[in-house]
Amino acid sequence: MKLGIVGLPRSGKTTLFRALTGIQDAGTESGGKLTPVQGVVSVPDERLDWLFEQFKSKKKTPVQVTYLDLQGFSENRKKYLSSLLNHMR
Repeated sequence: MKLGIVGLPRSGKTTLFRALTGIQDAGTESGGKLTPVQGVVSVPDERLDWLFEQFKSKKKTPVQVTYLDLQGFSENRKKYLSSLLNHMR
């Protein structure tokens, strides 16, 4: 699953990104960069653990969520929306 965090400049997007991913060294504010910061988190699931133990599987693949810390909305909407759509594909 891939989720983008969007919002106004300086609205706490990077703070939320850091809280969700645990990545503290996510750089400073995006400051107008068009390339988002990306973090991947494995989601713990007791049901998967139970199935893994019951069937003695050789491989265990937990669900992963990819978070994208995108830049804040800018005055140049066309450029921003184009960049946003490219990263969300």
